[in-house]
Amino acid sequence: MTPEEMRIELKRRQLTAMQSAASSNVERAKAANAGTLPQPSAVRSAEQTVIDQTASDEMLLGSLPPGLAQLQKFNQGIPFVGEYMDEFAGLFSPQARDQQRATMDAMDRQRPIQSTALGIAGGIVGGIPMAAAAGPAILAAAPQGLAARAVAGAAAGAVAGATEGAISGAGREYKDRGAGAARGAVLGGLFGAGAGVAAPLATAAATSIANRVKGMDVRKIAETLGIDQKAAQILKADLDATDFTAAQRNLDIAGPDAMIADASRPLREALDGAITGGGAASRIGNDAVSQRAAASGRKLDAVLDSTLGPPVGINAAARSISQRTAPARKAAYDRAYGTAIDYSGDAGRGIESVLARVPDSTMGAAIKEANEAMQAAGITNRQIMARIAPDGKVTFQEMPNVQQLDEIKKALGSVAAKEVDTFGRSTAAGNRAKGLARDLRDAVGEAVPSYKTAVRLGGDKIEADQALDMGRKLFGTGVTRENVRDTMSGASLEVKDQARQGVREYIDDTLARVRRSIDEPGEDTTETLKLLNILSSDDARQKLTVILGSAKSDRLLKEIDAAGKQFATRAAIATGSATGRREARRAATDDALAPGIIGNAERGLVGPTIRSTVQLLTRATPQAERASKQAALAQVAEALTKMRGQDAKDAMVIIERAIAGQPIKSADAARVGRVLGSAAALGGYQTASKLQLQQSGAR
Repeated sequence: MTPEEMRIELKRRQLTAMQSAASSNVERAKAANAGTLPQPSAVRSAEQTVIDQTASDEMLLGSLPPGLAQLQKFNQGIPFVGEYMDEFAGLFSPQARDQQRATMDAMDRQRPIQSTALGIAGGIVGGIPMAAAAGPAILAAAPQGLAARAVAGAAAGAVAGATEGAISGAGREYKDRGAGAARGAVLGGLFGAGAGVAAPLATAAATSIANRVKGMDVRKIAETLGIDQKAAQILKADLDATDFTAAQRNLDIAGPDAMIADASRPLREALDGAITGGGAASRIGNDAVSQRAAASGRKLDAVLDSTLGPPVGINAAARSISQRTAPARKAAYDRAYGTAIDYSGDAGRGIESVLARVPDSTMGAAIKEANEAMQAAGITNRQIMARIAPDGKVTFQEMPNVQQLDEIKKALGSVAAKEVDTFGRSTAAGNRAKGLARDLRDAVGEAVPSYKTAVRLGGDKIEADQALDMGRKLFGTGVTRENVRDTMSGASLEVKDQARQGVREYIDDTLARVRRSIDEPGEDTTETLKLLNILSSDDARQKLTVILGSAKSDRLLKEIDAAGKQFATRAAIATGSATGRREARRAATDDALAPGIIGNAERGLVGPTIRSTVQLLTRATPQAERASKQAALAQVAEALTKMRGQDAKDAMVIIERAIAGQPIKSADAARVGRVLGSAAALGGYQTASKLQLQQSGAR
């Protein structure tokens, strides 16, 4: 039979059934009026009508592709739009609309349970995306208490249910949309209010279940850290917020004395929170971190002394280095000064070439400075024989010897030192003078090798003083990495020592200016941490490497990094701990001075008296609760500070695996609860709505 023939046959059977039903109704009416029962033939006619209707429905359902009727019933349950699917189909084909309506009616008559289930499923599946989209805004405005959320849910559910019911009712009762909308609004409002009350209750239950499933990692944290589950639960949120890859790096940097609190900012804040709770946690946390910081400071001092030298003061440093090299330096310079220069050779002409490149104004100033320096030193027979014309031109009457050239070189260095801008940076004239001084030093060294030896051994006072000053200002903006490289390139041992000593004096002076306090070491810690951060910057690292060399700088920077991590933890507990201790002490005082049973009874306060009595009997007094809280916080403080070095790193690996291995993460537990709660509420709404419609025989 073709689809067209099947449609004609279906229409014929429907018409026959309608006629039979009409005739049966007429006969039954007559019998009722006559006061007699219907004849057996009338009963058989009604039964035949049902049989024919069933056959017609089954023929229709059997003619459809498998699953199409079920899909249409599923779509019909989608909120707001489901009841309009047939009319949407009618926009393209009236026959499709009529067939879809006949199909849904046939499903309601012949498959009532399946139809209801499919409608409920469509409502839930279609409603969850809407609930998820509106969820963030609803949660932001929702009250905090469960009872308040239930009341708010009832109101919101009634409005949403009435709206959905009116829209769907108008689509369902297409022959009388007004009546359908009114009826749907009433039913939807009632059922929506019930679903709104159920949603927060179901959400709370589902969240509780999700948290129980998730609780396995809390037990593993407690086992690993040697604390009870209450203390582990306190730490759980901070561990969830920790980047474990970065945590391992932080523990590596903090060194063999690293503690779990060093692993991340959330864990440092957890330690501070435990300490501010008062009780034993304050002593445990403060003692562990403060003692370690003191030990770290002593260790850093030792490394600074071994790599940079002990601090002795700027003036004492200059005198010490000069005195240490004085005998060897004097012998070397005496040999060099006693050696004549052959100006007729290539080396001598090289010296003349450098002198010729010095501008007359610079040369005049250098000669004047050199002669005055020798006169002040009592060297009266070594004056430089040169004539300075009115126009400033310099003419040597006698070519300078080694000592005179050395004084000219020193004078050029003095000129260079004076030629600086407002920021202390060398000007173009200063750079020229510095370069000419270096060229003259090298030219004299080529002519007189003993002079090169003397310069390499002792350098000169100006360069050494400049290196000392550069080291003291090394980490300021006035000293660039290029300045450091230029100063240290080919520098003598004395110049290198002076640069290192300048750095050491700067560090010692900075720490000496910090206000030391045993009771409140917050400022001490903050200033020390600032210094460590400066020393560990990329700019400082490169400068220190140039001055110290790779081996010594690596050792020093590793210790600076470790101290930085440890002092960061010290700073985290130094800022708020005093305030927290005062608040904890005030709360403990209030609890201790509370009236209690007798005091409340004497005041005639019935409610507080009963409450105090119950608290005493159940041992749930404020004092007991505070003691329990402080005991848990003491365990938290010990867990964050007790394990050190490799033990702390191993513990973090175990905890990371425990958290990562959970089927439900902490951040997802509440979300799972909301989804399951919403699904339960939508399911209840859809079930009530569909059953009510099924009973009323709508459509």
